[in-house]
Amino acid sequence: MRRLSLIVTVACMLALGIALLIPSTAYSEWLITALFSTFAAAYVLVGGLISARRPDNPVGWLMLTIGTLLTLPVLLGAYAGYALLERPSWPLGMATAWVTAWIYLPAVCGIVLLVLVFPLGRVIGRFRTWTARTAGIAGAVASVAAALIPGPMDGFGTVRNPLGIDSLSDQLATTLTVSGGVLVVTFLMALASIFVRLHGAVGDERQQLKWFAYATVLMVVAQLPNFLPLGLDESWLGLFGLVVSLVALPVAIAVAILQHRLYDIDLVIKRTLVYGSLTLLLAAMYLGLVLGLRALVNPLTGESDLAVAVSTLVVAALFRPLRSRIQRIVDLRFFRSRYDADQTVASFAGRLRQEVDFEAVRTDLCLAVRETVQPHHVSLWVRDVPQVTGRFS
Repeated sequence: MRRLSLIVTVACMLALGIALLIPSTAYSEWLITALFSTFAAAYVLVGGLISARRPDNPVGWLMLTIGTLLTLPVLLGAYAGYALLERPSWPLGMATAWVTAWIYLPAVCGIVLLVLVFPLGRVIGRFRTWTARTAGIAGAVASVAAALIPGPMDGFGTVRNPLGIDSLSDQLATTLTVSGGVLVVTFLMALASIFVRLHGAVGDERQQLKWFAYATVLMVVAQLPNFLPLGLDESWLGLFGLVVSLVALPVAIAVAILQHRLYDIDLVIKRTLVYGSLTLLLAAMYLGLVLGLRALVNPLTGESDLAVAVSTLVVAALFRPLRSRIQRIVDLRFFRSRYDADQTVASFAGRLRQEVDFEAVRTDLCLAVRETVQPHHVSLWVRDVPQVTGRFS
C-alpha cells in the first residue's frame, strides 16, 4: 500500500510539472494553471504522506484521491488549451477539454466527504451520514449535467461541448445549478459540523479538530480581500489570500494527523488573534494619523513627509503597550483558565522571593498547584538534607 501511495504521488507531481511546462494560451493561462497546481499538489503531497505513514487511516487515501482528481483537469486543461489553439493537429484536444469541464466536480464532492470523516476516517452520526449521501448524489448529478450540457465549455471560449444534448439544454442547466448549489450547501454544513463536534470532543481528537477549525477560519479570512469591495481581488494581496485559502485545509490536516503533538494549537490561535487584531488596529491608526496630520500640516508646510514620519513614530511607540493590552483581552476572553493559571504562578513566584518560613512555602506551593493543575490530591515530598558539621576556613 505504501508503494502504491508513492507511485500515485510521484505520477501526480510529474503530471503537474508537465502542465506547468505547457505554453500558456488564452484557454490555459499560466497563472491559473499554477494556482490549481498548488491546490492539487497540496492534497497529493499530504495524502501521499499520510497514506504512507498511516496506511490504516482512510483520510490519507481520500486526500490522495482528491489530489488525483484535481491533477487531471490541470494537466488535461493545459493540454486542451494548447492543442485547440496552437496545435489543432494534436490528438484528443476536444476530448481532454470535455473531461476538464466536469472532472473537478467529483473532487469537490470528495472534499465534502473529507471534512465529514476527519480525523477518524469514518462517518459517524445521522447528520454526517445524511450530509455525505446528499453530497455524493449532488456531485454525481452535477458531473453528469456538466458533461452533457450543450453550448460552450467553461474555460474554453466558444468551443462547444461535443456531447451536449441540445434538446435538454434548459433541463440540464437547471439541474447543474441546483445540484451545484446543493453541493455548496453540504460543504458549508460539513464545515459547521466541525465546530459542533469540537464541543463534545476530548483528547487528541479535540486537538485535531481545533487545527481543522483554525484552517476553516483562516480560509474565510484569507478570502476577504477577494470578496470585499476594496479592489484587492486582482492584487498580490488577493492572490496571496487565494493561495492561503487553497492550501490551508490540507496543511492543517497534515499537522493535525502527523505532528499535532509537536505544536500547541491553543498557542497558535492565541498569537493569531493577538497579532492579527494588533496589525489591523495599528494599520487603521497609521492611516488615520497620516490622513489627519496631512490635513492639518499641509496648509502650513505644503507637501511634506512630516505626517508619515510622525505617524510611524506614534505607531512604533504604541506597539508594545497595545500588544500587551490586546493579549490580556484575548487571554481573558478565550483562554481564561490558562490566564488564571499564569497569574497564580506569577503571584506565587513573587511571594516566594520574600518567604523564609518552610511551612508557609509548602502551604503556598500546594495551593498554587491546586489552582493551576487542579489535581485530585497534592502531596509534597522533601528529601532530608544531611547536616554539615565542621569548621571552614
